[in-house]
Amino acid sequence: MHLNGKRDATTVRERVGQAMSGLPAHLRKSLTWDQGSEMAEYLQFQTETNIPVATVISWCRDISAP
Repeated sequence: MHLNGKRDATTVRERVGQAMSGLPAHLRKSLTWDQGSEMAEYLQFQTETNIPVATVISWCRDISAP
């Protein structure tokens, strides 16, 4: 996905949402992301796309998390 040099949270949220909306449903079950500032709007992303976002830190704490 092309970000036009922008890596702010709003741009990343919008572009990742657009990119994932074109994927088949079985590929949109979840998204795992690190703790970078570009995903600061991950809660809004979850609400808009209905795709749960697991962060690397939460995954490391509970390895059984999706």
